[in-house]
Amino acid sequence: MEDGITRQDRAILRDLAKRQVEIAAQPIMAERARLWTAHNDLQGERPMVFLRPTR
Repeated sequence: MEDGITRQDRAILRDLAKRQVEIAAQPIMAERARLWTAHNDLQGERPMVFLRPTR
């Protein structure tokens, strides 16, 4: 633990990063990126909603 991160924490972080990569690679994510880009360019096809969880 020379950098302050335990082996268990490192394993958890790696698992979370792997899951994030898997989710990002799903075809629906490319479509969502396209829709958000169109929305931000004021050429939206449908209303987009961003939800941010709160504590």
